[in-house]
Amino acid sequence: MLAGVVPVLLAASLAAAVGTGPLGGNAPAGQRTGLSVPVPTFAGGPPAASSEGATDGGAMEVSPDLRTQPPAMAESRETAAAGAAGDAARAAAVRVADERAVAQERAQEARRAEQRAAAQRADQQRADQQRADQQRAAEERAAQERRDRERAEQRARQAPAPSAPPPAGTPAAPAGPPPPPAGGTPDGTGPGAPPRPSPAAEGAV
Repeated sequence: MLAGVVPVLLAASLAAAVGTGPLGGNAPAGQRTGLSVPVPTFAGGPPAASSEGATDGGAMEVSPDLRTQPPAMAESRETAAAGAAGDAARAAAVRVADERAVAQERAQEARRAEQRAAAQRADQQRADQQRADQQRAAEERAAQERRDRERAEQRARQAPAPSAPPPAGTPAAPAGPPPPPAGGTPDGTGPGAPPRPSPAAEGAV
C-alpha cells in the first residue's frame, strides 16, 4: 500500500513545485501536461517591487548608486587607493634609483676597464722601447767590434814583414861595431896614439 502511495505523492509534489515557480508565476495547463518540462511564466508581467526594496518573490534589489554607501567605507576605499598609489610611486622611485645605480656602476666599470687597457698599452710601449734600445745597443757594439777588427787588420797589413831566420849553423852577426884597438883609434887619434908634428914643423924640414 505504501509502496504505491509514496511515488504518487512524490510526483504530485514535484508537479506542484514545477508548476508554481519561486517567483509566484503559474504555467499554463498545456505546459503542465505530457512529458514536456513546464516553464514558469508571468501571466500578468513581472511582480512589482515593494517599498522596502524587495519583490513579491523575495528577491532583493541591488542599487547601483554608490552614494548610498556609508562614509566610512568610502573613506576606507579612498585611503586604500591613496596607499596603493603611494606604494606604486615608491616602487617606481626605488626602481629608478636601482637603475641609476646600475648605470653608474657600469660606467665606473667601463672607466676602470679603459684605465687598465691604457696601463697595459703603456707597459707594452715601455717594453717595446726597452727592446728597441737593447737591439740598438747590440748593433752599435757589433759595429764597433767590426771597426776595431778592420783597423787591426789594416795595421797588420801596413807593418813590415819579419826577416826570415838564418839557416842552421850560421854564426850570429855581431850585435854592434868592433871595439877600437888598445893604441887608439884607426885614424891615429886617441889617447895612446903618438903625437903628430905640427904643420909649421913639417915646412921647416
